[in-house]
Amino acid sequence: MRHHKQTGENGTQNEHGLYRTDTGRVVACDGGRTEDGIDSDVDVDSNDGRTSENGVLTRRGALKMGAAAVAAATGATAATGVGAAATERHGISFSTVVNAVDDLGMDPNGNRAIDGKLADTIDRGDVLVEFPPGEYLVNEQYSGSVDNWGMRGLGDAPDDVRFVTDDNDGLRILNLYDSSDIVIENLSLDYGDDDGSMGLNFKVTDGLQVHGVHFLGFNPTDGNGAVDNLNPQVVDPDGTAVVDGVVRKGPTDITSHGHLGDDANEGFMWMGSRHEGTLYIRNCHIENTGTNGVYVRGCPGDIRVENCLFRNNNQTSFRIGGDGCYIKNTRFEIDTDNANPDNGGEYINPNAILFETGDRGESGGYLENCDFVYESAPSKTKAAIRVDGSGSDMEIRGCRFQMNVDDVQAILVDDPTEARLGDTAERPWEVHLDGVSVTGSGSLSNPAVEIHNRDGTTIRNSCLYMTGNTDGILLQDSDDSVIEDTNVNVTGQATIFDDSSVDTTNVTHTDTCPVPGDDSTFESSTTTSGSSLPNEITITGTGTKTNYEFATTGGLEEEREVEEWDEISGSSVNGWITDDGDVDVFGFDGGLGSVSFLEGKAEVSVNGHALDPATLSSDVDRPHTLQIVPTGTSTNYSLSVSGDIADHPALGTSLTKYDSLDGGTLEGWVTNDMDAVVFSGEITDFSFVEGGTTVFLDGEEVAPSELGSDGSTDDGSTDDGSTDDGSTDDGSTDDGSTDDGSTDDGSTDDGSTDDGSTDDGSTDDGSTDDGSTQLPNTLTIDGRDTSGLTGYEFTVTGDLERDAATDPVEGATRWDDLDDEVSGSSAAGVVDEGIDQYRFSGDVASMRVEGKASLSFEDVDG
Repeated sequence: MRHHKQTGENGTQNEHGLYRTDTGRVVACDGGRTEDGIDSDVDVDSNDGRTSENGVLTRRGALKMGAAAVAAATGATAATGVGAAATERHGISFSTVVNAVDDLGMDPNGNRAIDGKLADTIDRGDVLVEFPPGEYLVNEQYSGSVDNWGMRGLGDAPDDVRFVTDDNDGLRILNLYDSSDIVIENLSLDYGDDDGSMGLNFKVTDGLQVHGVHFLGFNPTDGNGAVDNLNPQVVDPDGTAVVDGVVRKGPTDITSHGHLGDDANEGFMWMGSRHEGTLYIRNCHIENTGTNGVYVRGCPGDIRVENCLFRNNNQTSFRIGGDGCYIKNTRFEIDTDNANPDNGGEYINPNAILFETGDRGESGGYLENCDFVYESAPSKTKAAIRVDGSGSDMEIRGCRFQMNVDDVQAILVDDPTEARLGDTAERPWEVHLDGVSVTGSGSLSNPAVEIHNRDGTTIRNSCLYMTGNTDGILLQDSDDSVIEDTNVNVTGQATIFDDSSVDTTNVTHTDTCPVPGDDSTFESSTTTSGSSLPNEITITGTGTKTNYEFATTGGLEEEREVEEWDEISGSSVNGWITDDGDVDVFGFDGGLGSVSFLEGKAEVSVNGHALDPATLSSDVDRPHTLQIVPTGTSTNYSLSVSGDIADHPALGTSLTKYDSLDGGTLEGWVTNDMDAVVFSGEITDFSFVEGGTTVFLDGEEVAPSELGSDGSTDDGSTDDGSTDDGSTDDGSTDDGSTDDGSTDDGSTDDGSTDDGSTDDGSTDDGSTDDGSTQLPNTLTIDGRDTSGLTGYEFTVTGDLERDAATDPVEGATRWDDLDDEVSGSSAAGVVDEGIDQYRFSGDVASMRVEGKASLSFEDVDG
């Protein structure tokens, strides 16, 4: 055993603050304990019968002190094996087990420090120290090496056995190096609400087991005594360590990053270049760190994380990367508006994961089956996952994102040649997304998924459904990439290919994407997917026994709190609820019918918005709702009301920039995603310009022909005998137009000319001047600001035509004048410095781009 000693004026001092005098007598410099474990406030020179003149314990003194104290004072317990028999914990054997109070005489009331007696057990090794419930005072760090040693709480929970300190400067109570087979289990380090925190530092060769350890108290800044809570490094490449069930979630005094100010925070875990073995992190809950929750980017060894919860950690929850590293079945939550109210300072940029390898520039690693939920975050937050240029050839599998914050991307992958946080990563630089789902209401300045300079990138079996104003996927400078079997439903451009060659197959646009599960999933260290449906309806009890029922046009699943007497049959529910505040929660998609109460009354909300159960309106000023429920056919509809119209905040997808809303008039498109609005007044007109589909008025399905002037309950006549269209009984209009509806200038009342065309050149049925129908979606291949030719070919599932209205581009070359080929639902062509644009219905089934032109498509009909 190695100790660190320093020489004092009258002798030598060891790391426990104890001096051995020149005469060999051991004393404590601070009223602590002697190396022999005897209280230093006992006068070892007095002749009261306990000790002889030379300080040796006498027989009479032993009888007065009792057997347990004698064992502790003489070290007999550990030396002779007195105590419990040998045992094994987590695969580590101990020949001796001792009780900290009964066998060693430690104070469980926190009045006298246990440093010396704890150090004695480490010096001897091969001992497991068990601590009964209580509070144990430690004021000194033990620094040294040991094999087969451990400390274990005997309480029902880790908080039953608490280690406390008077040290406000920060204390790592253990600093064990060149050690092996260490167990720390079922206890807590409680550093209270004052300055200073507590930690554990290990550099082991093998066999570190940390289980059920809680770190309690307020986490200060470095200047006020902060330390990292846990450093579990394994220095042998063949060694392993396990950290399981560790919790730290106390409030924090958040300050600026260290390089930006005079102070900084410490995270929960830090590991450096000495870690070469394998560390497993399981079932942990880390919350509220002022800086990186877990910082392990510089480790050449493996970091493997499973079944954890990270919440509201500033800067990042995890900095990790490299071959052999992964994070699985873990949840990341950011909701800084609802963080711990006892925090100091302000959050800055709480990203979930920075995938990086620092100066190692190492490739490899993956994230699997993780949830990322953003409800609120400060403006400097960039992305849930950011892959630095020092990380490469990594995978994101089966992860779900719910991004309800503006300008926070789901995934951002940086250019390896511009690594911000280390050296450029090893090739290949590609990234792979498989089974990724991105949902949410956030509006983003940049695409939800953005990837730079990553040749060979693949995106497969994934789904994006963002209702805010955002683009979907950007691939820049990423040749030989693939997007296949992927849904992209966003209000902006679905995909943007900038200087990239990309093959796409079966790219569709539906609104059903998997959402993150409940956070209790990870608190209990189990996994569940939750409802896979995009919407959530909640029935809340009001204290009255209530029988309710409702139906949807699409899928319906129980989500939580649903009882066995609540019956789901296909897409309908008949349920019961009584107690005030109790809830039944269901997931659904498609249109929603009114909620009927066969008995009693309850409250109804959809996606967090309270609704009128009868009409499904969320707005007292706009008491009616209209749902346009698509069936897969591209449909262009027109709606007019006598009041005004607004987007429904809970039902359907958000109206896009391609849906024209002006006061009481709406013209929109649907194909796969439902539109829903609230409105005031009465419907004066409803018609399909193209296609047709199902319509729900105030939660009840109605025939479109029964709406407005086509057959509403209003008969359309006015008191003076004129009809709603302004005509009088004699056939003339109020403004003096002729019987055929034309005005003096030859135009009709609706602005169309006598030949049937409108002022903008389109006919009343939506066709253009040349008689062709205006298809709803656009696909653009833009060769401007690029060098060289770009060839392309693509196929859509519906109709396709070249957009003849594309403006000429200055600087276009002869290559841009070549006729591109359109054959049925497929097209092929080439651009140089110009733009080719197409209109289509349906979805893009496949696409191939060779060259540097950017490719984007805008999906209006869903």
